[in-house]
Amino acid sequence: MVAHAQLPQAGEVFLDHVGWFAPETEAEGRAFRRLGFVLTPYVPHRAATADGGLEPSGTANRCAMLQRGYLEVLTPVQESETALARQLRAGLARYEGVHLIAFSIANAEAERSRLSAAGFDPQPVVRLRRLVGVDGGGEASAEFSVVRTALEVMPEGRIQFLVHETPHLLWQPRYLAHENAIEALTGVLVVVADVSEAASRYARFTGRRAEDVGEGRSVISLDRGQIAFAPWGVATFDRRTAAAAPPFIAAVALQSSNLARTLSFMESRRARLIKVEANYLVVHPDDAAGAALVIHAEGAGEALYAR
Repeated sequence: MVAHAQLPQAGEVFLDHVGWFAPETEAEGRAFRRLGFVLTPYVPHRAATADGGLEPSGTANRCAMLQRGYLEVLTPVQESETALARQLRAGLARYEGVHLIAFSIANAEAERSRLSAAGFDPQPVVRLRRLVGVDGGGEASAEFSVVRTALEVMPEGRIQFLVHETPHLLWQPRYLAHENAIEALTGVLVVVADVSEAASRYARFTGRRAEDVGEGRSVISLDRGQIAFAPWGVATFDRRTAAAAPPFIAAVALQSSNLARTLSFMESRRARLIKVEANYLVVHPDDAAGAALVIHAEGAGEALYAR
């Protein structure tokens, strides 16, 4: 089943999903649908309490589920004053776009212990829940175990690990067929003031080695996916707004099963393309809810940090 491919084995780290922060879902929903993505319904999040109950987390989402990984649009629940809702609004005050990077692992408590030993002082594991519709009618509870640090430890955004307890409820076949032929999340580019410091910190955070790829840039390859770092202005598609000083998450890399079909679709929707090369194309951040989409053919993941 597709769902099984989403689950890392013990010791593996996957780039699981990235999240856009948005004031509401309608505008971002239109942007993603225009680019050919099928979106899941709007669903509020809840967290398990110590007494076994559930309480609102203050956020809600919609997702574009892919054959590998997914894209998330997060919004604050109106008038909610939870810590997550406040963090989301604080991120939006800086810029609308990607503020969340989530890595999946096999064991949340083991990952929390590793992070603690690495000096990150992680928060207690949070058990998140959200109701999702299932084929044939009715609803079921999608469940996640999430490990986070304090925001000041990872100033680039909400950077977290999670375990999918019920992957079959997320990667339902009806959500996986996208007109744009995009099939996988493969990478994310973070623009930072000090690439060496950020790459070193994320190397400790993920337990993987950072590699210098030239022009002051660095990349960390995971067991699935990669995270790249660049100083402002190095990548041709990171000049998203002069108002967003580093750090900010500038671009998301996605793999297409048929790049010619993807290009034809994007042109039919009049999406603004910053670059079109033989093995990748780049959708302007203004047409992708605030982050450039670097869409590449299989085996061309280096397009994420290409000039």
